[in-house]
Amino acid sequence: MASSWGRGSGRGPWWIAGVIVLGGVVALGGWLSRTGPQWQAGDEATMALSPQEREALEAAGQRLAQALRDRDRAWREGGAAAMEQAQRALNEVMGLGTRPTLRPEQIEAVLPAQLGGLPRQPSDTFGDASLGAPSVSVSTQYGDDAARRIALSVSDTGGLSVWAVMAEWLRVAAEAQQAGRREIVRFEQGRVRREVEPADATPAQIHWVLANGVAVEALADGLDLDGLRAAMKDLDLAALEGLRP
Repeated sequence: MASSWGRGSGRGPWWIAGVIVLGGVVALGGWLSRTGPQWQAGDEATMALSPQEREALEAAGQRLAQALRDRDRAWREGGAAAMEQAQRALNEVMGLGTRPTLRPEQIEAVLPAQLGGLPRQPSDTFGDASLGAPSVSVSTQYGDDAARRIALSVSDTGGLSVWAVMAEWLRVAAEAQQAGRREIVRFEQGRVRREVEPADATPAQIHWVLANGVAVEALADGLDLDGLRAAMKDLDLAALEGLRP
């Protein structure tokens, strides 16, 4: 598989900054389905949910779709005040900015010295407020060999809705399946997890949004999905989930 890594400062992959905030979930362009949830009620991921959880997921997907339609209409019609109001409404549905963000040093203190035997390299920290809410992301590379390494990013936007993210990830997984690619989305222990099988230039990936709204993303070179799963057991998700501003 071709390497998915780009040029950078030597301290980590350049593409970690910004776009990785919440595993690419919070991209401003085309983030959500315009029509609401596009998964089937009998899908394996949704069948594992309780009736109350399934209702929360479906409601989140519908609210997100409506908020995005409202935002797009505000953009088409123009007017700074209307656009700002629509973005605030979308952020509210997404759960952004519902609390202060974590400090980068809090995140860094939880990151392990190794993942799957790969040593941790120096971290890069990014801050952004382009979504109308502050965010912080700590990005770290594990391993210094291009043949076998993991890019890890932990991001916080001051909260994020697990159900909103799951709604979008299920939509993306359905599109991937139609294109012959495999993605797995699961809700477990108050967290949502997305796994992406490697294909062509796409690396093996694991994404989480934890119960406290913190997002984690891991992308691997030289590891299949099973290998990445095994390596990520070294990351203490419960400790990240327990962080408070």
